[in-house]
Amino acid sequence: MKQIFNPFGKKKFRDVKEGDLEILKSVAEGWNIEYKKEKPNSKEIAKKISSFANSYGGIYFVGIDEDGETNCAKDIVGVSDSPDDIRNAVQGNVQPFPLLETYPITLENGKKVLMTVVESGENPPYIHSSGKIYRRQESASDLIVAENNRFAIDELYKKAKNYGCEIGKFRNSELNFCVGEDDIPYLEIYVNTTPFNHFIINDFFKEETIKEFLEQFNGEIKIEEKKEDGSILASFNANMKFDSAQTYSESIAIRTLENQDLAYNGLTVEIDISGNLKLLIPLNRKIVFSEKHWGKYLNILKKSQEESISNITFLDTRHIIGSILGLINNYIEFLEKKGYNEKLEFKLKLRNCWRSSLYIDSEKFIEYVKDFGVPICMKSEQEFPKYSIIIELSEIKEHPIIQTAHLFSHVANSLGVCSNTAFLSIMDEIQNNPQTQD
Repeated sequence: MKQIFNPFGKKKFRDVKEGDLEILKSVAEGWNIEYKKEKPNSKEIAKKISSFANSYGGIYFVGIDEDGETNCAKDIVGVSDSPDDIRNAVQGNVQPFPLLETYPITLENGKKVLMTVVESGENPPYIHSSGKIYRRQESASDLIVAENNRFAIDELYKKAKNYGCEIGKFRNSELNFCVGEDDIPYLEIYVNTTPFNHFIINDFFKEETIKEFLEQFNGEIKIEEKKEDGSILASFNANMKFDSAQTYSESIAIRTLENQDLAYNGLTVEIDISGNLKLLIPLNRKIVFSEKHWGKYLNILKKSQEESISNITFLDTRHIIGSILGLINNYIEFLEKKGYNEKLEFKLKLRNCWRSSLYIDSEKFIEYVKDFGVPICMKSEQEFPKYSIIIELSEIKEHPIIQTAHLFSHVANSLGVCSNTAFLSIMDEIQNNPQTQD
């Protein structure tokens, strides 16, 4: 696994406590570390952060006094400033905004050390508001001057271009579809570890790993989400069945072949050696409608030409939610077993969704349809959202149903139902109609 330099060994940055900071008294400033006793002005903070992003990444400490002779940490003094001060300083002075996370470490004296972890940027150069570009050179942030260091700037742009090509290639299913699949709507979900391709699954192509991956996605999964008082907010049961695993050059894919047309893609889960995931989910037709709200919905539908209703594909919203919920939660469990528990980045795509419509069994949804009409998608393919959704793996574990509902809301928005209405409606349906999803 390629990771940022971590002076705390195997301890995660989020778990660092005051006692752990003592190790820094033997760690000198340099390529990956910088100490500041007090919070500098915003432009100076931005200069240091951008230099890390343009180089190899690093950790920027505020509240630690440096030993002038050894360049190591000397005194752990702390500051009263907020972690937001670091982010705000960078946001106003660096473009594009680099990947960073600031962790406040509380001290016994009531103050805190601000530890900002900066990733090696995948979209350089990160340009300071002064118009200058900085990069690390041992313990300094050296200015890259265009007139005499054109090669260094070209390398930064090349790195960004290569990253864009790599992640663009990943977000392509590379699957071929038969003519018979042209009428089957599909949801494609692309999930990557971050930074992209900085994680490696050991022994990836061994039979034991392939078997473990196949078994992880089989069987019943029961997911509950609790409120702060410990009561159940919502629950969901899902059954998964995969009976086939195959390898590609850098990935493993699992499918269900029993009672399926072997020439069709069907539900497909593909993971690569860097832990990145591709999901292909056929969107089932909704055949059975509950009596609770369907009558009201049908009355709205009949305001159009009744004979045209048969031309619309009503999608099984609950099946979409259940598929995302079960597959993503099995995925994060597999990643955790392999040693990854950081952030995940999501992009989605709809295929063959022309003349498709969502139906959500919720009063909130019916009221939306009364106000805005029946949502019918008239586009065949859509990729969304414009900017990737980034979620901490721990957030998905803590709030699996809410996070899945948020992902679904982006799907619903692309199918004609605004995100907020879709989120509230599907949460209402799940809470009021708990049942198993096959």
